[in-house]
Parts: sequence; structure tokens; C-alpha cells
Amino acid sequence: MNYLFVYKYSKIQGGIQEIMRNLGSGLIQKDEKCNIYVLADHSDYKILNYSFEDGMHVYYLNANNILKVLYKFKIDVLCVFEPYKNYFYLTFLIKLLKRKIITNLIFCGSVSEYSNWIVNRITFVVVWLYDNLVAVSNYAKSVSLGGKYLDSINVIYNPVKINQYSISNFERYNILTIGRICSRKNYSDLIKMFNLVHKINPKIHLDIIGSYETMRQGYYDQIIKMVSDLSLKNCITFHGKVSEEKKIQLLSESRIYATTSTHEMFGITTVEAMASGLPIIAYNNSATKEVVNLSNGILVDDGRFDLMAKEVTNLIKNERKVFEMSKKSFEAAKQFNLDYFIDNYLNLFKTS
Repeated sequence: MNYLFVYKYSKIQGGIQEIMRNLGSGLIQKDEKCNIYVLADHSDYKILNYSFEDGMHVYYLNANNILKVLYKFKIDVLCVFEPYKNYFYLTFLIKLLKRKIITNLIFCGSVSEYSNWIVNRITFVVVWLYDNLVAVSNYAKSVSLGGKYLDSINVIYNPVKINQYSISNFERYNILTIGRICSRKNYSDLIKMFNLVHKINPKIHLDIIGSYETMRQGYYDQIIKMVSDLSLKNCITFHGKVSEEKKIQLLSESRIYATTSTHEMFGITTVEAMASGLPIIAYNNSATKEVVNLSNGILVDDGRFDLMAKEVTNLIKNERKVFEMSKKSFEAAKQFNLDYFIDNYLNLFKTS
């Protein structure tokens, strides 16, 4: 089987890249003879120095290369990631020229917000021509295509490679969070929560893994100022962007994972924390409440950082509960195993 992946490469390594990489590497593991051709924004690829798995061939994304890949290689399956971009309309050529290709449209998070009525109608027509529609969570499904065609959208959760993670030894007396420094991650509430916890437990530390984009410098500066104003500089570490090895190490040493994100289309970092056996404390919204349940985590209402602080404080005092939630967290993470993810996609392709 030969696969064609089409997507607009963002300037940072994010969710779409992770899905593409996991799907590509998983398909290759299942069938070493398969080839995966990627049409992407090659300039961003060079900036990132992103390493693709063996068997994945990258081309610059334009109409000329779409035609080149279609006619030079025998493409069996097309996967288009995140349709609400200009490149989405180029893929319409593929369906017109190669009707036998199994076409799959994967909604990773963006929501259709076209003000132009004509463009909006064209989008729905193009979507209708696809064989399979896939969303990364029920929440992503509910907001994709303006909530229309819900019965036609399959849900396949993003995976984690469970065997890469180690159950935490709880060596660090800390709270860990992972995510870009941006307003959607709502770091202001996280800092406020931590400030309340720290007043009761002065030895507790907060570790933040995540970089920020230049365009979000202002928000980052606000968070740094808040930390300074609350005199928390010595008990909060901003690690920035770290290697995969360093991230796994910090996960394997931490005690609690907390997130105050306003919404997540899936929340892969939360599942990574679960795979490391960390109890989860989060806001009860979006796809987070699909990933976290009451046995392995604690969910509180949005904006109630004060309640989250109480829950964290109580959990820190109760080591037995930490260990119980740790076991259940790891077990819950198994449903997001890479093998399940790949098998679900392969079954989808076979039944199309």
C-alpha cells in the first residue's frame, strides 16, 4: 500500500505533526513495504529539521507536486489533515483525477469559520466527496463542520507509545504541566492555583514544559510578571522546549500533572502523563473529560483554580491515594495505545 499525507506544516511541532508521525510510523511497522509520501510546507520542514521515519518521502506542497505524486507513484490511500486551509482545495484535484483512491479527511482541531457563503458551500461539497471523515475526539467531532454531518464522522483517538514511558517514582515533590505558553493553555489560572498550594506547602515546585512563539511574547511576559509579582521565581521552573528524552524523564519523576487549559481537541500531553502513572487534575471541559475519568483524575469547573488548589493540596497529603490514582492512570492510558490507533485506521481503509 502507498499512502499520501497532505497537510499544512505549522511553524512549531504540534498536534497535527504528532498524528502524522504516529500514523506514518505505525503503518510502516505494520507493512515495511509500504511507502508514505508527504506533501507539506517544505520551508517549515527545513526550519524544524524534522526527521521523518524511513519510508516517508517529503515534497513541497503545491498543485504541480500533487499531480507528480499521483502519476509517478501508485497511491492507494489519501489522508488530508486539518481541512480548513488553502491547500485543502488542491486535494479536490486528487478526488477528480483518481476516483479509486481511498480518501480520508482528518479533523485535528480547527473549526470552520468562513464568512464567505460561497466558500463555505464549496467546502461542504468537497468534504462530501471524501470516503471517510475522522475526528481525534468526540469534542473535535462536535465542532468540526459546524456540528453538521456528525453521523458521518468517525472518532479515532490520538495514540501514545506506552512502552516509551516509565511509571513515575514520585522522586520530585512537584506539579508538572506541559503545553505551549499561550492564552488557550490558561497559565494565569495555573499560576494562581499553584500560589495557593505553595502557601500551604512551601516545598512544592511547579515544572512547566513548553515554548512560546514570538507572536505570543506579550502573553509570555504577562506570565513571567505574574510569577515575579507573587514571589514564585524560586519555585517555578520554565523548562522551555525540551527533548523527548528530557520530557519522559521529568514525567517519570513527577508527582502530579495539572492543566488549566480552556479547551483541548484531544490533549496528548495529558495521556503522556497518564502513561507515566501521574494522577491528573484538570478543568472539566472539551476533550479533557473524555480522556480523564474520576478514577485516575480529578476534574473541576472551569475558572475554579481555588478548588483545584484544594484538590492538589489534599492529594499531596494522601500518598496512598496518589499511588492508587497512579495505577488507574496507567491502565486508562492503555486505551490510547499506538497499536489500537493503527488498527482502527487500517480497518477504516479496508471497509471503504
